[in-house]
Amino acid sequence: MRREEFKFNKPLEKCLICQGQLQTSFTSQNGVLCLEGFHYSYCSNCDFYMINPQPAEDSLSCFYNDDEKPLKEQTIKDVYADYTSNGLTYKKVVSLKQRFSESIKTNRRLKYLDFGCGPGLMLYHHKDNWDCYGVDISDAACQNGKMLGLKIANSLDKLSDHKFDVITLFDVIEHLPDPVSFFSMIKEKLNEEGIIFLRLPVINGFLFDRRHPRKWKWVYAPYHLTIFSVRAIKNIAKKSRLKCSIIMDEDMWISPEIIVAKYKEKNLILAKILRRLAKYFPSFVWFFRLFFTSDTIFVELRK
Repeated sequence: MRREEFKFNKPLEKCLICQGQLQTSFTSQNGVLCLEGFHYSYCSNCDFYMINPQPAEDSLSCFYNDDEKPLKEQTIKDVYADYTSNGLTYKKVVSLKQRFSESIKTNRRLKYLDFGCGPGLMLYHHKDNWDCYGVDISDAACQNGKMLGLKIANSLDKLSDHKFDVITLFDVIEHLPDPVSFFSMIKEKLNEEGIIFLRLPVINGFLFDRRHPRKWKWVYAPYHLTIFSVRAIKNIAKKSRLKCSIIMDEDMWISPEIIVAKYKEKNLILAKILRRLAKYFPSFVWFFRLFFTSDTIFVELRK
């Protein structure tokens, strides 16, 4: 779909999170997974960007389902196998599985919801140990998951009778038109000792240039209706009365190689200096982690 084919809601004047005044910021440009012509507004109080006006719900539904087709069963199995062996998010969540199990004090089988589950990669991994459910707007994703016996619905309303111990939203929140209303709703699906676990891109990382926000790798219009900072996430958690922890570890830090590549593009002598320091002084890598953080974070939310 092209931008001209989208219908749009009425433009907003107030921030979705704090109701502060929005400022006109930038217009998206053509790129990888990004269409040109979508206008973004900015809230300085939350350090938060959003497409404004937002695409209408029926236009987004058509956009997501336009090119996606159900896969053959063997193809799906190949995708699962590749994800299990190579996926960074998969490996990170596997390492956190023990964390979930230990922090939720119960002898019963944990109940797990992956919102925005795609074909159900995370559900497939956990299905032998947890009672797993998924939600995804993509009809093709639902059909792909169901082909392997996974419980995937295209709406949270279809799981109205369920509450969960673990809810994951990996690269999902930035796709939602109203994140505050969503978290008020998803909070009601969480058991008292449960955990909501997010993964999302944020503008606090090294690669985001505030002078040229449209050039950021993760703009992805109109997939990403909103663009978050750590402050915006904390503001949403506070408004939703959820306890918020930003999880940082070695997998969250950007590599020296990426930093060097970025400076090399600008033909700066600093690129050569950084490369030599990283090569001859391995311990110097810790220096990078003090100043150059990743554009992706994990967030843990609890009641």
